[in-house]
Amino acid sequence: MQEELKEQESKAAMLTRKQDACILVRETFSTF
Repeated sequence: MQEELKEQESKAAMLTRKQDACILVRETFSTF
């Protein structure tokens, strides 16, 4: 049970990180 929770948390962290990266890329490109 505990391991499953950790796995879900890391997956969620990866997703939010991906979203942050996408936003950063979009902002970078919009400045050009």
